[in-house]
Amino acid sequence: MTRHYIGLDAHCQFTEFAVVSSSGHVTKRLKCATTIPALVEVIESVKRPRQAVFEEGPMAEWLYRSLLPYADGVTVCEPRRNRWIAQEGRRTIGWMPPSWPNCLGVGIFLIFAKGSHRLM
Repeated sequence: MTRHYIGLDAHCQFTEFAVVSSSGHVTKRLKCATTIPALVEVIESVKRPRQAVFEEGPMAEWLYRSLLPYADGVTVCEPRRNRWIAQEGRRTIGWMPPSWPNCLGVGIFLIFAKGSHRLM
């Protein structure tokens, strides 16, 4: 079964998405308003199983709580670690940090969930 990873780049006015299959292929790119109804519509347009992924930032906790019921998992990653991995020269998928598909596959995200930290 193909797992779908939904990378989000959230800004105040809009959010960009890239959907990457477990084989590493970008299957969809979208942009929508940063509102829960619009974000949920995009998340639900992706086949299950689906995992939402975004970097820790000012809206991370809000996004985490709001999107958790609509995805099979929500991963909030630490942006500095992504930058370090990107500096290793791994490929990039547009705006999506180059580490996301690779990290999801090998499980090296630093997770921030409900105020606790754990290495995934």
